[in-house]
Amino acid sequence: MGIVLCSLLIGCGYDAYCVYGTAPKEITTKDEALMECPFPIEMPDNEDEEDPEVDKDEEQMSEKKPSLITPIEDF
Repeated sequence: MGIVLCSLLIGCGYDAYCVYGTAPKEITTKDEALMECPFPIEMPDNEDEEDPEVDKDEEQMSEKKPSLITPIEDF
């Protein structure tokens, strides 16, 4: 019965599996809280350095231009 249901779900585009056996709760709930992170946690702070890839367009966008719209007083 499980294989038939998996076949129907796979045919509809779902990711379905038919498994047999037991596993610890940490495996079935995908609890990775006690696992050590394989990547370095500390990231270098690059905000103080100048960006070497600043385009002219970016410089124009960062410039503050005076607003062309002026508010109407006593409106």
